[in-house]
Amino acid sequence: MSMLWDTLSAVGELVGAFAVVASLVYLAALIRVQNKESKIASMHEISIAHREAVAAICDGPMADIFAKAMKDFDSLSSADTLRIIGFVYRFFKIWEEAYFQYKANRLDFTIWDSMTRQYTAYLSMSPFKRIWELRSEYVAPEFRDYVNSRKPVDLILPNSISNRGGSKG
Repeated sequence: MSMLWDTLSAVGELVGAFAVVASLVYLAALIRVQNKESKIASMHEISIAHREAVAAICDGPMADIFAKAMKDFDSLSSADTLRIIGFVYRFFKIWEEAYFQYKANRLDFTIWDSMTRQYTAYLSMSPFKRIWELRSEYVAPEFRDYVNSRKPVDLILPNSISNRGGSKG
């Protein structure tokens, strides 16, 4: 009889061990799915923020302010200077957030690389360059070093809005 209880006990332990392993496998799969969903949500949020910021420059008064700043930043009124600083700084904060999301492996390389190339090109535009000089101290040092290490890229714009080659005014 003792042998039967020993056998049943061993079988019970084996079933229990199997149940623990199965639970751990299930939990690992669940965490993997959640991580993937979190990464997708992060990419989506960054993309939305970027699209909204770009759309804001194309519409309404901000487009006029930005065009003026491209020609002669110093000619902006005090109110327009504040508007464009806040507007461009928002781009930098989106890029900074994307940087840390990428470092945390929550942003896909394809999206990160595309954003970085575009933001680096934005830095060739006088308003972005000027505001980076004014506000770069207000971002994380690691991100600031990253941006400052980027090789400048020319953003080709029509002469009508470019700060190069056109007349001032």
